[in-house]
Amino acid sequence: MADGEARFGGYREEPSCGDTGPVTEAEKRAFLWTGGDYLGFFLREGEPAVLRFSIAFPGAFLGDKFPEDLCGGTVVLQVADGPPIRGLLEYVPPDNSAEHRPYPYRVYLETQPAQMLLFSRAFDTVWGTVELPDGVTFFTGASDYRWE
Repeated sequence: MADGEARFGGYREEPSCGDTGPVTEAEKRAFLWTGGDYLGFFLREGEPAVLRFSIAFPGAFLGDKFPEDLCGGTVVLQVADGPPIRGLLEYVPPDNSAEHRPYPYRVYLETQPAQMLLFSRAFDTVWGTVELPDGVTFFTGASDYRWE
């Protein structure tokens, strides 16, 4: 798999590697620090809105062949009072020319294939964009516990 090439190219029910090849060392390191609950903020129709999301790697670190058999994590997005939206996370090789992107990730949304969530993580902070067909909305946030 070439750098920058999408491993999945879209949402999958099971984020297993399948025919996409084994998890790279960079992906293993990236997945180690990703799981958790995050809180972000963005503008929706000009008004501030809250985005909560949780990332989990089923079977991770429990002796179930992780990460060799899992190339992505499951994500649940909660936007304001709307219904939860499931997604699939994959690691994206960093763009070394971009500012503040040491650990970039892409989330494919299950019900909205034209939209995806891109974010980076460093320590307990995330930042990124929600890509929409009609433009881009920026958000920033941190691990949920830091807002308590």
